[in-house]
Parts: sequence; structure tokens; C-alpha cells
Amino acid sequence: MARFVVAGALGAGLLLFSGGCGKDQDPNGPPVIEGSGGGAMEHDPDANRVDAARHRSAMMRSMAMNLMLYNDRNDCFPKNICDASGKPLLSWRVELLPFTGQHEVYAQVRQDEPWDSPHNAQGLKQVDPRLFAADPRTPDGRSDVMAVVGYQGLGFLPDTPHDPAVRSSAFNDGLANTVRLVRVDPGSHIAWARPGEYN
Repeated sequence: MARFVVAGALGAGLLLFSGGCGKDQDPNGPPVIEGSGGGAMEHDPDANRVDAARHRSAMMRSMAMNLMLYNDRNDCFPKNICDASGKPLLSWRVELLPFTGQHEVYAQVRQDEPWDSPHNAQGLKQVDPRLFAADPRTPDGRSDVMAVVGYQGLGFLPDTPHDPAVRSSAFNDGLANTVRLVRVDPGSHIAWARPGEYN
């Protein structure tokens, strides 16, 4: 089973629950918990791995915060950019670019072309290739952070490309019980601008 992390909001903080069974995790042991602020970090005697865990937590917190900023401005969460037929062209991550200081790059994106069209591919090269990579082992230009699609109201992406963007009011149990991001094993990474989510 691939290693994954579920990120969700809890009050003003963020808890990242690490599950699955990676090669470095005991399948019979308790789940690893990564947290922010007073939360627990992965305990590891190897300083490099502890630093990597801190980087993952910080990066996931940053992405979760950008999602909330997007929601505050647009009264909904981002969704994949699709053509008129509903075919996904660009990932929801592209919609977060203005919230990461990439306003000019975002303005250059042709939203009626796929992420790897000659124009978009060239323009998106201006983005930090590590912007959406939480794990240091994930290659440049790739993302190991995915959104959850639907999943009985837990995810922030709509069930189908034809559905409208999801509003925070749609979560009857509140955002504290909403799965917003999933970090997958570095071996399951995808190009960050490419649509492709956790179903």
C-alpha cells in the first residue's frame, strides 16, 4: 500500500495524519502523526529525516492555508480547469499560483489549452519546480500532494468536472472533518500542473 498523508483543518491549526504502509513504517505499529505548532513531529534519530518531516509539514500547512485564502476570496474551493466538454486541462494547483506570489505566471496561462501545450508548458517553467512537492525525494516539476475528489463529501473537488466548485458551506460537518489534501508516496507523483487527483 502506498504511503499517504491526510491533511485537515482543526481550529486555527493543522494536523497531518500519516497512514498507509510505507517501507519505513511498521504496518503493525501506530500511525505516524505530523503536526504544526504544538503537534507531534515524526520521531527519528536521523536529523536529515527529521528536517524532511518538518519540510513536509510546513509545505502541507502552506498549501492548506492557500486553499483557505482562495476560498475566502472566491467563496468556493478551486477545481480543475476544464474545456467546454468537461475535459480537465489544468490542475487546481494552477489556481493557487496567485496566492503563492505567481500572479504574472497565472495571468499568462491559457486556460483553454492543456497544461502541456507549448505555450503553457513554457510559461509554467517559471514556477519554482519544488512549489508543490512536499517530499524531498519527489523530482522537480512534480507534485506528491493531491486533492480528494468527492468521497462522500470529505473532499474539496467536485465529483465530476461538470459539477460547480465546492463551497465551504457544503460541508455539513465543518472543515474540521474535511479531507483537503493527500500526500502520496513520491513514487506516485504527477506533473504539478496536470489534472490527476486522489479518488
